[in-house]
Amino acid sequence: MHLFSLVLGNNIYTQVAVLIIFIIGVALGALISSRVADRLVKPMRSYAFLTLIMSFLAFLSPWVISATEPIFRIIYQNYQSYSYQVNALMFILCSLVLIFPAALLGATMPILVSSSVGDSKGAGFRAGEFYSIGGFGASLGAILAGFILLPYLGYNTTLDIIVSINILVSIAAYLIGIKEGPRILEKPKDMPDKPNNRHRKIIIAILFFSAFCGVVYQVAMTRILILIFDTTIYSVTVILASYIFAIASGCMISLPLKNILRDRFLLLSIAQILFSVSLLIVAAFVGELPAYIEKFSLLSPNSFIKYRLVQFVLVLMMFLLSASYIGFIFTLGGRVFMKNPGAAGYDINRVYIVNVAGVVIGLLTVVFVFIPKFGIMNTILMIAAISMLIGVVIIFYTRLSVLKRLAVSSAVIIILPPLFLIIPSWDNNLMVNSLILRKNNVYGNEADFLGSKASPKEYMATIYYKEGAVSTVSVTKRDDGVLSLKIDGSEVATTGASLITQELLAHIALMLHKDPKDILLIGLGSGASLEAVVSHSVERIDCVEVSKEVIEATQFFRDVNKEAILDWRVKLLPVDGRAHIELSGLKYDVIIATPAEPWIYGTSGFFTREYFNSARMGLRDDGLMVQWVNGNRLSEKDFRTIVRTFLEAFPYASLWEVDRVGGDYLLLGSTKKLSFDYQKMKERLNIELVMHGLEKVGVTSLATIFKYFTMDDDNMREYSWDAAINSDDNSYLEFSSAREILKKIRPIKHKINDYRSPPLSLLSNINRDEIENINKVYMAGSYKRNAEEIIETGGDIDKAIKELERAMTLVPDNRDTAWSISKIYLTIARIYAERSLDEAIKLYKKALELYPAYSETWYFIGSAYYSKGMYNEAVRSLKEAASLSPMSPHIHKALSFAYKKSGEEGLAAKEYEAAIKLMRSVENISQ
Repeated sequence: MHLFSLVLGNNIYTQVAVLIIFIIGVALGALISSRVADRLVKPMRSYAFLTLIMSFLAFLSPWVISATEPIFRIIYQNYQSYSYQVNALMFILCSLVLIFPAALLGATMPILVSSSVGDSKGAGFRAGEFYSIGGFGASLGAILAGFILLPYLGYNTTLDIIVSINILVSIAAYLIGIKEGPRILEKPKDMPDKPNNRHRKIIIAILFFSAFCGVVYQVAMTRILILIFDTTIYSVTVILASYIFAIASGCMISLPLKNILRDRFLLLSIAQILFSVSLLIVAAFVGELPAYIEKFSLLSPNSFIKYRLVQFVLVLMMFLLSASYIGFIFTLGGRVFMKNPGAAGYDINRVYIVNVAGVVIGLLTVVFVFIPKFGIMNTILMIAAISMLIGVVIIFYTRLSVLKRLAVSSAVIIILPPLFLIIPSWDNNLMVNSLILRKNNVYGNEADFLGSKASPKEYMATIYYKEGAVSTVSVTKRDDGVLSLKIDGSEVATTGASLITQELLAHIALMLHKDPKDILLIGLGSGASLEAVVSHSVERIDCVEVSKEVIEATQFFRDVNKEAILDWRVKLLPVDGRAHIELSGLKYDVIIATPAEPWIYGTSGFFTREYFNSARMGLRDDGLMVQWVNGNRLSEKDFRTIVRTFLEAFPYASLWEVDRVGGDYLLLGSTKKLSFDYQKMKERLNIELVMHGLEKVGVTSLATIFKYFTMDDDNMREYSWDAAINSDDNSYLEFSSAREILKKIRPIKHKINDYRSPPLSLLSNINRDEIENINKVYMAGSYKRNAEEIIETGGDIDKAIKELERAMTLVPDNRDTAWSISKIYLTIARIYAERSLDEAIKLYKKALELYPAYSETWYFIGSAYYSKGMYNEAVRSLKEAASLSPMSPHIHKALSFAYKKSGEEGLAAKEYEAAIKLMRSVENISQ
């Protein structure tokens, strides 16, 4: 899977294609093997031979898959506009590569089962044993691979270890084959209790639906559990290992039960009905799982091991309660079906084929139909309903009397359906916020306002929630009016503080490039970056976004994206960004990449040396690459790894710190020495659309842009010289960063200060006055950072204020600096508000002197007046805040409280109603 994802992209379509091809290959191998398995004189020798060939092919697989890349490139370049044809051709090519080794794996099972029969336990019992033992081994292997082998040895070394183990297994099997005597072949014969054809058909149907329901349930649960816990590779590993362990447990449990209760169909019916009931219990429990985890405070710092252990216990508990029935039904049904020891290999193949058919159809159905059309919870409930109906049908094949069959089936039909109706719907607010819960009432009351200590409560309302084939996409709205776009619970864009990053990500690259014409944007997000690109005089914009739900969600961000996707220069490509760079053969002037954090499963591929090398090859000679890096939850070690890996591909680079509080950084790279024409940049800044876009994020002068400059390539090398390099093989960041997400630390911005340098060495065509202005703005930024560090580390607040005063003395007329410093005064004032409202009000006024157009400052000074009982002053301040931000619910709510205290009951009711409407509204959206 990993190797194919490097060529075709790590998306759901690649994953489904590879899984289906692999499963079909296993079935074909079993089909062919079953024809001869029962006639092999020394089957263990054949098993050894197949395992040895399989090991050899596995060893060669990295080179074989890499060798197919030119063919994939030809297909992509010639059929790019026809996505269905591209997917079909790539599916065929993947089949040619994967089908043979998968078939070898499938061929081993009939041989093993056939070689082990001959005792009183029978072929079905032995097959069940193999499934159970193999399942436990696969579960252990998943844990070892996900937590030890891959994180510390990498993919290639792990593959070598697996190949070596397989070779040892083949040698052991060969030695056993030498010692075993020639097998006496029996003619297939009917057993006394062999089921009739009618019964065999119903067993085939049971096995098919068991596989179908199992894979649908597994995919649905994986999707919702990663949303609740996290989207790291560790979560995926825990979920997969737990599911396999539960299946294996069900197989093991079924082995002795068949001999305890002679009515096999009654056992199967009971198992199906209990499976249905268990799904209802799990569905109800999942809805409470976020609160349950929060209640036990599992998100304490440095609790990685504890967190994963508890996650494993919770997930395994749910799967043992439910998925174990899948293993039970499959093994028991197979045992009933496989009654002839002389045809064990042939019978197990039929069981295999039915199982594969159920898995393949189930996989396609759940990914492309059930979840996108009905959602995850309804998918689980539909599987429960199907299992209930199957259980009822099986009742009529039991040995019960007709009267008892009718009575039992009627009881099931009467009792179970009402249970479906009482399962509470999941709270989307809890799901999309992962483990960071906001359980308080969205609209709150006066106590919320008074108890806020001059800080707004970030109540959330989910205004868009869509479970698509690729991911779960949501848009949440805070009571301060800020919208957030989340993918699988991870925030990727907002209309709040991170908006400046989304804008500057595009503006910096396009202003620094000499003559940008063709642009590639990887990741649409809220559309703010695309809007910034569209504002420039470029000719072609390719925007890569694999999730159609993200595209749909951009409607909620019209205020910031200005419907940029409708611009005639924009071409939306529903493909993987990395695959597009590597396969398209297109060259761009600027590539802008906005990947999610590297700890998210599958995302670290956008931070590897190979990816950056591909991006470099996708640029023209004077092209620029700019990549967003969210360092908010990255350790300094991991951040330095990204910097060093980037330098491997782009020797001429720079680092920009756009949002210090949010930890947002930009990496800008080129294959040629960077030199930026200052006068050309001034011309572009004067373009009306560009100027407007920058003004809304607090940038009104060119000098302000360069205050975000942090390091040139020499300092970047010095900063990261001893860091690890993230590669496709080691996937270092995927594992390392995933171990850090529970730690609420931001060490990067403190240690990075030692390597900061001004941007003057990169600028050309600039006069002395402009150099002096840049130096002043840059130095003012340094004083501002000093103040921020003092505040963050709990230092002397008076000293922080002096640093801010030094900054304003340097650039007293710089509006951008005044805005950023006023925000720091606001932060200091909120700290003072906890002990002295009078001092806080003085600082709020200072912030307003510097920048009176910031609504939050008016809001907080209004709340301070309110707490002091100065209700008229509170009303005046809050009215000013509402005039600046008329769409912010929390301001209208606060104003309603102030009106009420000042005796204006009518105005209070009106403002509170406005707050509620704003929180519930979804402006300008066609539902």
